[in-house]
Amino acid sequence: MRVQKQLPLISDEEITPTISLLLEIIQQQTEKIQILKDEIAILKGQKPKPKIKPSNLGHPSLMANDSLRF
Repeated sequence: MRVQKQLPLISDEEITPTISLLLEIIQQQTEKIQILKDEIAILKGQKPKPKIKPSNLGHPSLMANDSLRF
């Protein structure tokens, strides 16, 4: 089993155009890797990873609407 390393938090002052570009490339590569893993799973006759949307429970705009429910 592989241990996945987390990127350290980078403050806004430390983000240069080069770092911003590299983070964007990492994001694109992560998405492409998942697409390829899904394709491999389909070719093996398995199901791909389900696409689950993030929860909206802590979203500020929804919290304001919660007071209207009661």
